[in-house]
Amino acid sequence: MFEFISLDETGLKEYESWFSDPELTRRIERPTSDWFRYVRSEPGVYSWMIHEAGVAVGLIQLDVSADQIGSFSVAVKPVLRNQGVGRRIIQAFLARPEVLRLDRLEGTVERDNVPAQRCLRAAGFTQEGVDPDSEGFLAFALEPQHKT
Repeated sequence: MFEFISLDETGLKEYESWFSDPELTRRIERPTSDWFRYVRSEPGVYSWMIHEAGVAVGLIQLDVSADQIGSFSVAVKPVLRNQGVGRRIIQAFLARPEVLRLDRLEGTVERDNVPAQRCLRAAGFTQEGVDPDSEGFLAFALEPQHKT
């Protein structure tokens, strides 16, 4: 069972340590003090360190627009990649009240990140279009089933 803990200084230090992994560094921007301030203080922005059995296993950031559309990103602790952790994190994330009240949830994935694409599809996301955007990202979307 996952525990979603609002990102704090301790979680930030853990997350920063993951960026010694070249694959993560290639996929996600390294956290900065401006980013940390943003996710801690901006209304409609959430950032959780995901723990399982007391151990940090992932991080999710959710940005919710005024029209109730959420965009999110997920990072899995590098040593746990390709073990189903990302898929399970997303499934737990979809049950959160912050997600259930959304009209739509969107995410983007690099065209060469096939495991992440499979992960989103397994969670019920649909790919929108076949061509990547100008930055090489494919768009995925989901309309949560159980609005509160």
